[in-house]
Formats: sequence, structure tokens, C-alpha cells
Amino acid sequence: MTTQNLLVTFIILLIGSTFHNPSYAQDTSLEAQRERYAYLQKRIRSVPVSRLHTLEDDVQDMASYPLFPYLYYELVNRQVSYNNRKQIRAFLRDTKGVPVRRQLLRKWLRYLAKHHYQTVFLQEYEPGLGTELLCRQLHFTRKKHGADAAWHEQVEVLWLAGFSQPEACDPVLHYWRTNGKLTSELAIQRIGLAGEQGKTGLTRYLRRYAPENARFLSDKWVDVHRNSATVLSPRSLPFTLPEQERKIAKWGLNKASWRIPERVATNLPIWEASGKLPQNDLQSITETLAISLTLDAHPSSQQWLERASTANAGNNVWRWHLAHVVKQQQWKAVLDVVEQAPVSVRETGEFRYWNARALESVGRIAEANNIMTALATERHYYGFLASAKRAVAPSYNLAALAVDEQVYNNIMQHPQAQRARELFYHKEYTPARREWYALNRELNVNEKRAAVKLASEWGWHDQAIVGVLRTGDRDAVDLRFPLAFADEMVEQANRYNVEPAFSLAIARRESSFMVDAVSSANARGLMQVLPSTATYLVKHADVLSQRLQRKLDSGPIQRYLFNPETNIELGLGYLKYLEQKLGTNPVLIAAAYNAGWHKVIEWLPRDKPVPMDIWIDNIPFKETREYVKAVMAYQQIYEWQLGHNSHLFANLSAMQVPVYTQ
Repeated sequence: MTTQNLLVTFIILLIGSTFHNPSYAQDTSLEAQRERYAYLQKRIRSVPVSRLHTLEDDVQDMASYPLFPYLYYELVNRQVSYNNRKQIRAFLRDTKGVPVRRQLLRKWLRYLAKHHYQTVFLQEYEPGLGTELLCRQLHFTRKKHGADAAWHEQVEVLWLAGFSQPEACDPVLHYWRTNGKLTSELAIQRIGLAGEQGKTGLTRYLRRYAPENARFLSDKWVDVHRNSATVLSPRSLPFTLPEQERKIAKWGLNKASWRIPERVATNLPIWEASGKLPQNDLQSITETLAISLTLDAHPSSQQWLERASTANAGNNVWRWHLAHVVKQQQWKAVLDVVEQAPVSVRETGEFRYWNARALESVGRIAEANNIMTALATERHYYGFLASAKRAVAPSYNLAALAVDEQVYNNIMQHPQAQRARELFYHKEYTPARREWYALNRELNVNEKRAAVKLASEWGWHDQAIVGVLRTGDRDAVDLRFPLAFADEMVEQANRYNVEPAFSLAIARRESSFMVDAVSSANARGLMQVLPSTATYLVKHADVLSQRLQRKLDSGPIQRYLFNPETNIELGLGYLKYLEQKLGTNPVLIAAAYNAGWHKVIEWLPRDKPVPMDIWIDNIPFKETREYVKAVMAYQQIYEWQLGHNSHLFANLSAMQVPVYTQ
């Protein structure tokens, strides 16, 4: 069968009923089709291009399988050439709605651009394919049709970016500049954008396009990135271009507030007296300085927190002002901060909890009890703390997800849902998510609820978790906190003597049970294990089972990190290692899992023990602070999910963080 005939079959299937067959999941040949799909995909990718035609009949035999368009894509994708343009065009025409279409379109357009098929490129181009292809389209459009006002407006948008554009944009920007469209104002504006984003190389490059009297802006941005102390004095800038120079001063003083806060504290009043910075910029710098001094436990931190805590202050200043006086256990000051804070801040769980703690400490017991009782009905970290303080059971506020059966059946039969399901089965998680996202963009709320139920039943827990938050069904606790990989978790938790609910809470916070998750730091898998951590555990830590040790010694460790069972055991082994370093306190272990055990030791009190709730709210790293709160709350929920009646927070609320001893 020729590729053209295969295409005809594909089109018939696409517009017919095959992809909408509700009984495909019950098809007795489904397992055979799955095996055949995996085999053909591997064959298509490996045989010489000259032999691809021998596989066309085999692909045709898969026409009733939901992933037939993906096999067809594999065939066309390996034959991207001008001679094969009819098949490529037909595929692009008839696969709208299939996400893999965009991949082929990008490849096709890049081929056309590389081989100078400009007319065909312009015919095939579609918006939304990225900056590189947009610049190709603009370049070819100008060469074919000239540059009108709309063309120049598009290029101006490309110019006003604080980063370097792709190389494909160079001829477009060059033409735009040489035709007099680059004004002094636009040149100065982009220098500021690049400076704010820390692109000093671009800032230096842009200097040549600025007028003579503005080139110093580029130099000042480079200087302030090298040494933020260069803007400590108002005299450091001439203020001949005040709008741009204010940006440099604000950026530099904010950065200096973290590096050299005492010097900023000395010089900020001079800036205030100079009148060269507007009040909102001074407020921003004051807030940064106040938080920096607080984290350094500087004697003047209270003074600066009071200065920063204005009606226009950001929420972060208010929470650090509260945390500071809580740390000092200055309970009357806590009440003052709560009273002065904006209503939206006062109503958060954090402020309500500490308001109640302060009221209790100053003897206003009835008021404290009323606040704690109300807070104890809520399902979150502070709600669980409040329930422990009131000696009542935690409130989980459960609500089942309401799903209409007919809507559910319709979603189950949807071609995109079927393709997503099969891709998920084949562990092709990225294309599966693309299909799922494309489907969800077209659904109403009730249909999205049905999709959540479907994902949960498939064991696609990360998409069920994300989906239920998007529908607003936050009380569907069983879906938000699934017992995913529970058998493996419990088995490994017992092996490493770790609480199963704790390990589930860590995995839920780390990855939402996305088995192929990769963080910006390259942490991988369910438990977000770094390759370097895994290597250390294998070679030095002496905590892993001998079975796993032998397995990981046999080859590159990275290849095992996306295997759920291996990743879980590595994560549990790391928890055990942290226990050896810090003891059995789950709060300290959770903090160390996120920030490292050296940091946790650095944060331990040096003179006397600190109540656990106070210590948690004063963890310097926001990410770690929120992480610990989430893990503790999640562990409480998983204790309930596992059928345990324990109140984790009864112990937590009574804990003291011990003094560090070497």
C-alpha cells in the first residue's frame, strides 16, 4: 500500500466513527494492538528511510487503534522533504486537533526555510509556533511583499524584549533598524529591559544603538550587576534620564539589601531626602531591607519592619513582621501586628492562628478559644494545629466529586481521551499530557470533572490532582490525596522504618505522583531524587538494601530514577539517611529533604529550645517553610487515608526544636 492510500484510510477514519468507538477498551484485541503499536513504532524509527514503504501495510492494519495517527506521523516524520510535500500537507490538513501535528509542522517549516522554499513556507505557516518561525515568516513576507505598518509593529514587539532573540530574527531586526524604525526611546527602553533581567551581555551590545547622552545607562547596568554597592549614594547617578536611572537605583538597592543590608540602611534615608526616587520605589526597597535584616536577626530589624509595614506594604512584609514578633514571643506585639494588618492578611490561617496564640498568652482565653474552634474546622496546616490546641479531631471536610454518568461516558469515548489513555499506557507521558491538555481546553466544568474521574481510574494521579483543583472541587480529598503507589510505599516504608503516611506526603508534595517529573534542579521521579543524591546513597551512605545496591551498581543510576519502585526506595533510603543526621523528628527531616540537612542544622536554635510552630514559621527559605507546612498537613491527611486515627498535630503542637549540639 502506498503512503497516499494510507492517507486516504486515515482521513476516512478521522471523519468516521473509528476513533469514537465506545467499546475500544473492551476490544479483545486491544492488548495485541498495544504490543503491535510498540513494535511498529520501534521499527519505523529504526529501518532505513528507503525501507519505510515496507511497513505501510502493517500500519494500515492498525487503523482501528486510537494511536494510528501517531504511527502515521512516525512514517511521515521520517520523510520530510519537498518531494513528499503532498503527504505532509495532507497529514497537516487532516490531523487538526492532534497535538503531534504541531511537531511535524515545525519540522516542515524549518525544512522549507533551510532550503529557501519561501513561497511554500508562507503558504504553510501558522501563528503560535514560536519566535524563530515567526521571524522566518516576517523575513520571507518582507522579501515577497514588502514591509507595511503592521509588519513594523510586529518587529517592534520583538525588539522590546529583555533577552536576545533567535538568530533567525537578525535579518528582520536589521532591516527594521536600517529603515529608521529604531528610535532613541526604543533603544533606551530595551537597555532597561535587558538590565532588569540581568542580561549584561545584551546590555553592552545595545549600547551602540543608544544616543550619546544615554550610553552611560548600559555602563551603569553592567556596573550595578557586578557590584550593587555602586548605587548606594544618589550621587552615583546623574539623573539626566531619571525614568531609566530610577530603575537602575531601585534594582541595585534591592539587590544590595540582601548583600549589604547595613550599608543600605545607612544610605536609604539619604535617598529619601534626595527626592530622586518615588515613594513606591522607596517602599519596595524598605520592604526588601526589612526582611533581609530580619533574616539576619539584626538588632534594627524591628525598627525597619515597622517602617515597612504600611497600608501599601506587600503581604510578605506583614508575614515576616508577624513571624519576627512571634519568634521573640512578644505576644502583645503580635496582637498589634495582627490588628494593623490589612483585612485580607488578617483573615489568613497563619494570622488567625497566631492571633489566637497571642490572645491565649495574654490571658484572653475565651477569645482565643473562639478563634481556634473556628480555625479547627478547616483542612490545612493551621487548621490542624488549631484542632490539636482545642483537643478535637482534625476536620477533613470531605465531598465526593459529582460526575454525571452520561458526561463521563462521552468523555471516555472522546478520541483525545482515548489517545491520551493509550499514550499513558505506553509511558509516553509528554504526548499524553499534550493530548489531555488539548482535550481539557475544550471542556466545560462538568466535563472536566468527568475527565478527572477518568484520569484517576487510569492511575494518572498527577492529572487528577491538577484537574480537581481546576474545577474548584478542593474537598474531593480522595482525588487530591490519592493512595498512589501505596503498596510500594508501605513496603519500602516498613523496610526503612519510615511512617508510610510521611513517605506518601513527601511524594505528593514533591511530584504529585508524576513518575516522569523533572525539576529545574534535575531532581527526578516520584520522590524527586537528584542523580547526585542517588549516587551518594549508593556509594557512601550505607542505608540502601543490598538488593537495590547491587541493582544500581550494575549501570548508570540516572536510567533507574524514573522507575517508580526504584525511585520510591531511593527516596525512602534518603529519608533514613536524614534521620541518621537529624533524629526522628519529621519536621526537621521534611525541611532537610527540601533544603539539605546542613541548612537545617544552621537553622537550629543555639541557646534554648523553640516551640515547633514558632520554628516552622521562621524558616528563612519560603520554599522550605511552605514545604514543611504542606508535608505535615499532607501526612495528617494520609494518616486518615490509611485508616489511622492518629492526630499527628497533637504531638507537633507540643514539640520543641532542640538546641544544636555538635
